[in-house]
Amino acid sequence: MYNKNDEVIYIGSGICKIEDIRTEAFTKVSGRYYVLRPVFEKTSRYFVPVGSESGKFKKLIDKQEIDGLFADVKSCDTVWIDDEKKRNEIYSDLLKCFDRVKIIKMISELIEIKDGKNADVKKLKAIDERFLKEGRGLIENELSYVLSIEPSVVKSYIVKKLHA
Repeated sequence: MYNKNDEVIYIGSGICKIEDIRTEAFTKVSGRYYVLRPVFEKTSRYFVPVGSESGKFKKLIDKQEIDGLFADVKSCDTVWIDDEKKRNEIYSDLLKCFDRVKIIKMISELIEIKDGKNADVKKLKAIDERFLKEGRGLIENELSYVLSIEPSVVKSYIVKKLHA
C-alpha cells in the first residue's frame, strides 16, 4: 500500500507523485484510486485502482542505493542477443518491468556499438536506437530527480559511474 505524497515510478509513464487516494466511480461500481501526477508533466493525471499497483509501480531508488546499482551493472551478464526478434522482446520486457541494472547494461552495450567499440556488431538498428533512447530517458529522469541534478549532467554522471 502506498500513501499520499509518495513518489513512485509508474511503469510506462515515469516518475509520479501520489497526489491523493480517493473513491471514484468511473464505472457503475465505485472504487478507491491512487491519483498520480507526473513530476515532469504537471497537466496530466493518472487514476490507478488501489490493489492493482503491483507490477505498475516501482519505488524510486534512494541516493544511497545508486553506487550499488552501478556495481551490480558491472557484474551483470550481457543483455545483448544477436537474434533481433529475441533482443527486441528482451529489451521491451526490461523497459516494462523497469529492471534498472539490466536497462543500464543495455544502454552501456548499445552506446558501445553506436560508438564503434564493439567489433562484433557494426551498426545499431533503428529499433535498438529506440530502445537506447527510451532506456536513457527512464534512467536519466530518475537519477536526475533523485540526485537533484540537471538531466544534461546525468549522461556524464552515468558514464563516470560505469567507468569508475
